[in-house]
Amino acid sequence: MTNLPPLDVQKTAGGILSAYDDLIENNRRRIALLEEAARLLYREWFVHFRFPGHEHSKFIDGLPEGWQRISPSQLIGHHIGGGWGSDDQGGKASEPAFVIRGTDIPRVEDGEIDSVSLRFHAAATLKSRILLPYDVIFEVSGGSSSQPVARTLLMTEERLRMWNEHVICASFCKRFSFSSSDDALYFYFHVREHRDRGDILVYQKESASSLKNFNFEGFMGSYFFALPPVSLRRLFGEMVDPFVRQQSVLAVQNQKLAQARDLLLPRLMSGELTV
Repeated sequence: MTNLPPLDVQKTAGGILSAYDDLIENNRRRIALLEEAARLLYREWFVHFRFPGHEHSKFIDGLPEGWQRISPSQLIGHHIGGGWGSDDQGGKASEPAFVIRGTDIPRVEDGEIDSVSLRFHAAATLKSRILLPYDVIFEVSGGSSSQPVARTLLMTEERLRMWNEHVICASFCKRFSFSSSDDALYFYFHVREHRDRGDILVYQKESASSLKNFNFEGFMGSYFFALPPVSLRRLFGEMVDPFVRQQSVLAVQNQKLAQARDLLLPRLMSGELTV
């Protein structure tokens, strides 16, 4: 039978650990509020067309003058599929890197990175897949009956620092790189908004095994969306970038809080730390 500390010690330890959980939950709520604030701004400017100066804009074929309709391939500077690597280090699989799957994205957004595995990769294939700030991970396979594909994650300097090795996306995802952070932010929030609206999910297809896949080539070439002028994308980027960076800071805080909580638990319960 496991020796437990006295009940009063257990209660005090539980209160201490609960405080960590409360801080983590508060940060999650703040992350969600920041996401909603950025989404509302995107919606106001680029769905309802109530962007700064819209009162003086002339509309041509349903778009403000100076806007254009483009496909993703015209905005994304570079894209490449992810990798999976090997469990063990050896041979060509010599380079360590963490691998983010589509299923990891919601947890990583909140600072939970335990499910992101460290794996080993060939140097030649790893180099072009290493994620950098303002890259976007785009999921193209692996959804389920209750979870559509096309989930996205925007990488930031703060978020990348959660790992002590390079990070790539998994083979069922794509790494998107852009010519500017403004383009990355605009595309990221466009996909998030229009995935929820269902516009992007028309490219989703279900295999015989009920696995959700994505018609990536069709999406890249035949999905057309409105692109505002550079000046408006820059202004949008200036507005939402602080939201995204703060989300990342809160996620890092959650990671550190969870680590501290998990280190404290056995020490409190063993009596190594007095309370």
